[in-house]
Amino acid sequence: MVSTGSEVWHVKTPKLTGMSITDALSLMDKNGFQQGEVKYVVNDADRDTVVKQSVPANDLVRPGTQIDLEVSLGPAPKAQTPVIDRVSQSMTVQQFADAYLSIQASAPDGGTISYEWFVSETDSPADLKPVGAGAELEIDTANAGTLNYCCKVTNTLNDSAVSIYSDMIAVVVEPNAEMLTIALNVPLPEESGDYVEVIVKLDSQEYMPPTLMERYGEVVIVNVTASGLHHVEVIVDGKLMFFEQLNFDV
Repeated sequence: MVSTGSEVWHVKTPKLTGMSITDALSLMDKNGFQQGEVKYVVNDADRDTVVKQSVPANDLVRPGTQIDLEVSLGPAPKAQTPVIDRVSQSMTVQQFADAYLSIQASAPDGGTISYEWFVSETDSPADLKPVGAGAELEIDTANAGTLNYCCKVTNTLNDSAVSIYSDMIAVVVEPNAEMLTIALNVPLPEESGDYVEVIVKLDSQEYMPPTLMERYGEVVIVNVTASGLHHVEVIVDGKLMFFEQLNFDV
C-alpha cells in the first residue's frame, strides 16, 4: 500500500493474467480488491486461465477497486472428419436421359457440411474438374461414353475445416439404339478463315465442346446424333449461327 502524501492511500494492482481464476480471485480478495464481472471467452490459453484484467497490473488504485476478468474456455473446437452416410453408386443410363447423383454426409461435431462435385474422364484424381455443388448433381448425358464422378465433402466448424472425397462413381452413357444423325450446313460468320471453332448445344447443354473444323465453301458441316425433339444451337467463332428445333426420331 502506498501513500500519496494525503489521506488517500493507494494499492498496486496485482498481475492476474496467466493465473487460474481460483488463484486470481483469492489474490484479489487478499489485496482488498472487489470482484467484478467474470467473462468466459474462447482462447488458446488453458481452460480457467485469466487472459485479461480490466485494471492493468502495477497500476496504483484506491483500495476496494473493482476488477473485471476474462477467463479462457480453452481453444475453439476443431472440425472433425465428416462421415459419408449415403452416396450414389455407379450406373448406366441412356443418352439424353435424366440422371442424377446424390450424397448425404454428417458432422460428428455438429459442424456445417458442404458438397462439391468433380468429374474425370480418366478416373485419375489429377484430372478432376469441378462440375457443381450441393447434395445433388444433374449428370450431363448429351454425349455417349464413360465419365467418373466424385464428391468432396467438407465439415466446417468455427475457423477450421476438414474434407474427404467419396469413391469414384462411374457413369456410363449408352447411345440410344434409335437415334438419327442429321448433317447441318451451318453458315459462317463474315471474315471466317479456313478453319472455324464450332460449339454445339442440345437443349442448352453442351453436346460438342469447342472443336476446330474445316469450312466447306460458305458453310461448315456439323453432324448431330440424337433422338426425339431437341433445340439445337451451333456457335461458330463465338457467334450463334444456327438455332432450331429438330426432330431426331427415326
